Amino acid sequence: LHKLLDTPLIEALVTALERLTEPEHLLKDWKDNEVRPLMQRSIKARDATAIRQCWQQFRAQCLDVESWSSQTSGNTLESVEAGDLHRDFAKNYAVDLEKKFGKDGTRLASMSMKVFSESVPMLLYLVVMTCTRTSITSALEFLIRSRRIDVMVKVS
Repeated sequence: LHKLLDTPLIEALVTALERLTEPEHLLKDWKDNEVRPLMQRSIKARDATAIRQCWQQFRAQCLDVESWSSQTSGNTLESVEAGDLHRDFAKNYAVDLEKKFGKDGTRLASMSMKVFSESVPMLLYLVVMTCTRTSITSALEFLIRSRRIDVMVKVS
């Protein structure tokens, strides 16, 4: 069964479905489900290679969006490009994340659990606030353009 399912087309489909998830959710899931278990041990007893690999997978999935279209080939999905949400997330937060964790994850591997636990929630808060502010601004711009804001102001 594994051999039948291990095809480029199915891999491309799975990758495309994974990319439907919003990046801030991927960051939270990555923090809670992938990195936290690896960081439970003391810094010396951790598997630094596994932590760096975990970071590199997250980085490829959420921050290196320019390489997405080059990851598919052949007659599978010719190009799975990043959407606006993923591009904006990468543009706005890649530098901060790479500064905190290191481009290759070495800082993450040597980071204390306390520092890690404090750094990601703050970043998530900033991401959510930015996305919420952007959504509210976009909604207001739409309402103003469509003259629906007048009705809302009169009702208020």
